[in-house]
Formats: sequence, structure tokens, C-alpha cells
Amino acid sequence: MTGFDRVLLDGPCSDLGALASRPDARWRKSPATIDRLVDVQAQLLDRARQALRPGGTLVYSTCTISRRENEDQVSGGDQFQIRPDRDRTTGFFISRLRRDDGGDE
Repeated sequence: MTGFDRVLLDGPCSDLGALASRPDARWRKSPATIDRLVDVQAQLLDRARQALRPGGTLVYSTCTISRRENEDQVSGGDQFQIRPDRDRTTGFFISRLRRDDGGDE
């Protein structure tokens, strides 16, 4: 079986974690934008999972604090969320998933 040992997916996102440095962005975001991004992220995650060999590792990251774009997209892996309100920095999400068998993480 072929595939990659490691895949990094820095997904397109709403950038809600960067609002402190770009406050004007909050007026350009809408639920429809997030809906569209969630669909794109899901498609990219499916492709990234398919590209992994069994035992391979997928790292998914975004620069948003949106649960729909982060925790709701991936489950069953190690997750780390940096939040502006808590960590006094740009919001960021990272999750590490492993393909254990037949394509599931």
C-alpha cells in the first residue's frame, strides 16, 4: 500500500483568530462564509486522509477560533487551541490525527 507518512493541511479558514490584528475583518465575515469554508475544509480533510498510508499522521491547522472549523471538523486526535482571550495572541488550532487502518483516523 502506498501513501504519505505525514500530511500537513493548513486549511482555508475564516481567520477569526486574527481579529485583534485585523479588526475590520469582523465586518466581512458571515455565517454563509463559514458554511462555505466548513464544506471546503471537509473536502480537503477527506483528501488528506486518503493520501495517508496506514499508520500515517495528519496535522490539521487553522488560524480561527470557530468550533465548526476546528473541533467539529476533526475528532479522535490530539488537539491544541490557542485563544486570544486566554493566551493573548492570535487564535490558532492544531490537531494531530493518525490513520490506524483503512483510512480512518
